[in-house]
Amino acid sequence: MHSRVSGTRWLLLALWIAAPPSACTAYNSPPPAPKPTPQPPAPAASVVQLPVALAVADLQPLIETGLPTSEDLPRFNGSVNGGADNCHGGGLNYGYHIDRAPVQVGATADNGLTVGADIRYAGGVRFRKAIDVGPIHTCSPLVTASCGYDGDPMKGAHVGMVARPAVSPDWSVLLNAGNASANPTAGTCNVTIFGFDVTGRVMGFARDFLNRQAAAINQRVASDRRLRTRVESGWRAAFAVVPVGAGWLAIAPEEAGIAPVTVRSDSLRTVVRAVARTVFHAGQKPEVTPTPLPQNTVPSGPDALRIDLPVEADYGAIAAAIRKEFRIGEGGIRYPATGRFFLRPTAVDVLSNGPDLVVRVAFSGSAKGVFYLAGTPVYDPATRVVSVPNLDYTAETKNLLLRLADWVGHDALRNDLRAKARIDLTAPLQRARQTVTASLNQTVGPLTLTGRIDDLDMLGIQVQEQQRQVSALIRMTGQLSGTLHPAP
Repeated sequence: MHSRVSGTRWLLLALWIAAPPSACTAYNSPPPAPKPTPQPPAPAASVVQLPVALAVADLQPLIETGLPTSEDLPRFNGSVNGGADNCHGGGLNYGYHIDRAPVQVGATADNGLTVGADIRYAGGVRFRKAIDVGPIHTCSPLVTASCGYDGDPMKGAHVGMVARPAVSPDWSVLLNAGNASANPTAGTCNVTIFGFDVTGRVMGFARDFLNRQAAAINQRVASDRRLRTRVESGWRAAFAVVPVGAGWLAIAPEEAGIAPVTVRSDSLRTVVRAVARTVFHAGQKPEVTPTPLPQNTVPSGPDALRIDLPVEADYGAIAAAIRKEFRIGEGGIRYPATGRFFLRPTAVDVLSNGPDLVVRVAFSGSAKGVFYLAGTPVYDPATRVVSVPNLDYTAETKNLLLRLADWVGHDALRNDLRAKARIDLTAPLQRARQTVTASLNQTVGPLTLTGRIDDLDMLGIQVQEQQRQVSALIRMTGQLSGTLHPAP
């Protein structure tokens, strides 16, 4: 009798196990264990551009006053190789007079700057020719050759040198002028006694005249502070606070450098590339304090603007779209479609937990309760949609699924959630892009900004159910440059 009762009990227990869970029993998974919210990344460095020009007309007076208008060495006071009496050593005496016209500054085809002037000159030489006849070694009588003196019209030539402008570490203009040339333009010293060409010799004097002045000209240009003053003005103006929607974008430059100088017919043009941090501030307008202009260095990285901006989407609209996908309130979707035991989602909500996006599913059917899935949100810049391709049941929910062992629809529901739990950020991103673009194209103080946004990338996402918002941290990448207006 005892064994029969025991067998009946085991039969009832087996029937209870084989039966589906009761719809009256709540199978509620606890939410996932809290994860710390990741700290937002440090603001990325941007490289912004500030074009600067220095008029050639500003350089010309510096060069003009640095170059003497004339130079004179009285006839035959100069000496080469011991003078005229050293006939076997190629000696001679010389003299010249040079008057120059105003300096001409222009551009070369290969990005250089020409510094030149027309000159009028007189020149003369005196020498003796070596005479060697057998054992006799002697010198000829003194030979004099000259032009432009004693009523003879002065001759013409053009002297010039090429400059390769650059900018020094302290923001001075380095003219780098040198390597003078001289070419006859009006008449020549056609004195070729004993094969000696006076024109060539005087052209050498003219080249030497200009080369001797090159260092002084370079120094005079370098001592002019106009370029540094303009860069300093632009540097201070670059510390800007730009209104962006309901917030502010603070721009704080850290280093700056000059790109290669481009020479035009009327100006030297370059671009100051400034490395800056652009930080978005919500609420009250922040203060930025300009720092002193740093040394001219070569900023690394491409010319790109990077802005990290929170973009908010309406939570209610997102949750409603997901509920519509699962036909919640319209009968819902059964998982699995057929079979003895099934579940039907009755509510689907999106939450966040640290770096994870969490989907909370309430269900009814053969059983009722709540379970959770979590995964890493992924942003598709082509569609501007956030999805969770690795969405899966949380550890707490997997423990619950062990109690629902006969439920075979859990994979189908998970896969459906992966496909349908999507957050479309198209509208809020479009609004944010338009707002930022407008902010990047305005005048702030003496600085007129010109910018654009090219790419958007998501750095993180948070769902704030109480505030009814979905907040995505978006990194906007584009270009920004500025034009500095002169002070009134």
